Amino acid sequence: MRCSANVINLQPRSALGESFRAADGSGRTLANMIAQGNEFLIYNAETQALPFETCSVPKVITNSVRMGTAPGGLFRPVLPSEIIRVLKVGGQWVNNGQVVYTKQ
Repeated sequence: MRCSANVINLQPRSALGESFRAADGSGRTLANMIAQGNEFLIYNAETQALPFETCSVPKVITNSVRMGTAPGGLFRPVLPSEIIRVLKVGGQWVNNGQVVYTKQ
């Protein structure tokens, strides 16, 4: 399965390890997916900052992503404020198939 055009999969640093496998059951590693044309950015869990300019992203789609500010777990959660920051005016955040925010 290949990602749609203009989609970047945001992954934690652990995705760089050999134990990382695609969630689709194919067993592909990050290197396999990159070779197949998928694009990835590695999430900077240290700062929790998304690697995009303010007001630069037309749509953010999250599925089963840990949100919030609470510490703990394998890596820090994504901050909803960061998603809102990177959205363009009129941009939407779709979480688990539902529009949860449209930037005004």
